[in-house]
Amino acid sequence: MEENGSSVLAVKEEEAAIGPGPAPRSRPKRPLQFEQAYLHSLPSANMYEKSYMHRDVVTHVAVSAAEFFITGSADGHLKFWKKKALGIEFAKH
Repeated sequence: MEENGSSVLAVKEEEAAIGPGPAPRSRPKRPLQFEQAYLHSLPSANMYEKSYMHRDVVTHVAVSAAEFFITGSADGHLKFWKKKALGIEFAKH
């Protein structure tokens, strides 16, 4: 009877291991070689005539209380941005 009890325990342990394992560790991002030069060459004005991130004219801008803002263009694309201490960062298309 002990063998039967231990085999049931082994089956339960096998059932617990079914499914995908933990996600593999992601590699740290490699620093961009001329990042500061790129950042300093970005335009910084109160108003823009053209957005280089949108393919068409930007028609809508919405700002949230959660440090995000959203831009929408005439071709129907939405882009989400995150406010940072210095500037903004693209979040999602």
